[in-house]
Amino acid sequence: MDCPPILDGFEIVDRVGEHWNLRLAHGSPRCAGHFPQDPVLSAVGQIQLVDWLRRQAHPEAATWVALEDLRCRRVLRPGAEFGVHFAEHPAKRCTSFAIECAQGEVTRGRMRW
Repeated sequence: MDCPPILDGFEIVDRVGEHWNLRLAHGSPRCAGHFPQDPVLSAVGQIQLVDWLRRQAHPEAATWVALEDLRCRRVLRPGAEFGVHFAEHPAKRCTSFAIECAQGEVTRGRMRW
Protein backbone atom coordinates (compact mmCIF):
# COMPACT_ATOMS: atom_id res chain seq x y z
CA MET A 1 0.00 0.00 0.00
CA ASP A 2 1.33 3.43 -0.93
CA CYS A 3 1.84 5.98 1.79
CA PRO A 4 -0.57 8.93 1.49
CA PRO A 5 1.32 12.19 0.79
CA ILE A 6 0.36 13.67 4.18
CA LEU A 7 2.31 10.87 5.90
CA ASP A 8 5.43 11.29 3.78
CA GLY A 9 8.17 11.81 6.35
CA PHE A 10 6.29 10.24 9.27
CA GLU A 11 6.43 6.75 10.74
CA ILE A 12 3.33 5.49 12.54
CA VAL A 13 4.60 3.82 15.70
CA ASP A 14 1.16 2.68 16.89
CA ARG A 15 -2.48 3.64 17.19
CA VAL A 16 -5.01 3.03 19.93
CA GLY A 17 -8.44 4.45 19.13
CA GLU A 18 -8.09 8.19 18.74
CA HIS A 19 -4.49 8.27 19.95
CA TRP A 20 -1.69 7.95 17.41
CA ASN A 21 2.05 7.72 18.14
CA LEU A 22 4.29 8.85 15.31
CA ARG A 23 7.93 9.64 14.60
CA LEU A 24 9.07 12.53 12.42
CA ALA A 25 11.73 11.10 10.11
CA HIS A 26 15.16 12.67 9.68
CA GLY A 27 15.18 14.44 6.32
CA SER A 28 11.38 14.66 6.33
CA PRO A 29 10.03 16.74 3.43
CA ARG A 30 7.41 18.05 5.91
CA CYS A 31 10.20 20.17 7.47
CA ALA A 32 11.45 21.67 4.20
CA GLY A 33 11.94 25.41 4.60
CA HIS A 34 11.41 25.40 8.38
CA PHE A 35 14.41 26.03 8.83
CA PRO A 36 17.28 24.70 6.68
CA GLN A 37 19.89 24.73 9.48
CA ASP A 38 17.44 23.75 12.25
CA PRO A 39 14.41 21.96 10.68
CA VAL A 40 11.07 21.80 12.49
CA LEU A 41 7.55 20.71 11.60
CA SER A 42 5.51 23.86 11.06
CA ALA A 43 2.24 24.54 12.89
CA VAL A 44 0.45 24.32 9.53
CA GLY A 45 1.96 20.87 9.00
CA GLN A 46 0.83 19.82 12.48
CA ILE A 47 -2.76 20.96 11.80
CA GLN A 48 -2.81 19.16 8.45
CA LEU A 49 -1.63 15.98 10.17
CA VAL A 50 -4.26 16.23 12.93
CA ASP A 51 -6.99 16.77 10.35
CA TRP A 52 -5.87 13.77 8.29
CA LEU A 53 -5.67 11.49 11.36
CA ARG A 54 -9.12 12.67 12.49
CA ARG A 55 -10.58 11.77 9.11
CA GLN A 56 -9.06 8.29 9.33
CA ALA A 57 -10.86 7.72 12.62
CA HIS A 58 -14.05 9.49 11.53
CA PRO A 59 -14.48 9.33 7.73
CA GLU A 60 -17.89 10.96 8.07
CA ALA A 61 -16.43 13.94 9.95
CA ALA A 62 -17.42 17.41 8.84
CA THR A 63 -14.78 19.73 7.40
CA TRP A 64 -13.46 22.11 10.00
CA VAL A 65 -14.03 25.82 9.42
CA ALA A 66 -12.08 27.50 12.24
CA LEU A 67 -9.30 26.88 14.74
CA GLU A 68 -9.89 27.95 18.32
CA ASP A 69 -7.62 28.24 21.34
CA LEU A 70 -4.56 27.17 19.33
CA ARG A 71 -1.49 26.92 21.57
CA CYS A 72 1.90 26.12 20.06
CA ARG A 73 4.31 25.51 22.93
CA ARG A 74 7.19 23.42 21.57
CA VAL A 75 8.68 22.54 18.21
CA LEU A 76 8.91 19.08 16.67
CA ARG A 77 12.28 18.31 15.14
CA PRO A 78 13.23 15.38 12.91
CA GLY A 79 13.68 12.23 14.97
CA ALA A 80 11.03 13.27 17.50
CA GLU A 81 8.46 10.74 18.62
CA PHE A 82 5.14 12.28 19.54
CA GLY A 83 1.52 11.46 20.23
CA VAL A 84 -1.58 12.95 18.67
CA HIS A 85 -4.93 12.54 20.34
CA PHE A 86 -8.27 14.10 19.74
CA ALA A 87 -11.86 13.93 20.93
CA GLU A 88 -15.03 14.70 19.01
CA HIS A 89 -17.62 16.93 20.74
CA PRO A 90 -20.73 16.74 18.52
CA ALA A 91 -22.90 18.84 20.84
CA LYS A 92 -20.32 21.66 20.63
CA ARG A 93 -19.58 21.00 16.92
CA CYS A 94 -15.84 20.81 17.52
CA THR A 95 -12.90 18.46 17.91
CA SER A 96 -10.29 19.07 20.60
CA PHE A 97 -6.76 17.87 19.90
CA ALA A 98 -3.33 17.75 21.48
CA ILE A 99 0.14 16.86 20.25
CA GLU A 100 2.58 15.80 22.96
CA CYS A 101 6.18 14.61 23.09
CA ALA A 102 8.40 13.37 25.92
CA GLN A 103 9.14 16.97 26.94
CA GLY A 104 5.44 17.83 27.26
CA GLU A 105 2.71 19.52 25.26
CA VAL A 106 3.62 20.63 21.73
CA THR A 107 0.35 22.01 20.36
CA ARG A 108 -3.30 21.93 21.34
CA GLY A 109 -6.53 23.50 20.22
CA ARG A 110 -9.99 22.93 18.80
CA MET A 111 -11.27 22.54 15.27
CA ARG A 112 -14.74 24.07 14.89
CA TRP A 113 -17.00 22.44 12.29
